[in-house]
Amino acid sequence: YGLNVLGAGVTDYKNYQKAMERTIDHLQKCFPGASILLVGMTDKGINENGKWIADPAVPFILNHQMQIAQNKSLAFYSLYHAMGGEGSMLAWVNDSTPRLANKDYTHPNFQGANVLADSIFAYIKRSYDAYQLQQPKVAKKVK
Repeated sequence: YGLNVLGAGVTDYKNYQKAMERTIDHLQKCFPGASILLVGMTDKGINENGKWIADPAVPFILNHQMQIAQNKSLAFYSLYHAMGGEGSMLAWVNDSTPRLANKDYTHPNFQGANVLADSIFAYIKRSYDAYQLQQPKVAKKVK
């Protein structure tokens, strides 16, 4: 949850953070020992006086999402940064061929969702590979 929480001019998302942390506490209680990946929100555009601009509220909620992950010892992946950061939603709509997001400047389309899914998978794979490298090597028995 993130996009639907954004509000024009809002910079304080502490209540959102508290609610999300309670939700994560519940999930961790229900699934002890499970790994959780918190996926941060995408970039978003807003129409200001007839011109589409990057939503200035996104970095504020994203910071709270990163803080949630840190507070709860979760892995974190930022779709905002995977897209390219501030203004990337505008580029995904206006400059990408094929277009990667819908003209609402909020939602990736099918092609954009595939790009993001591939980036999440690559992150998980890199993380798993790094984990494997840290594991002690088990000696094989010689016959």
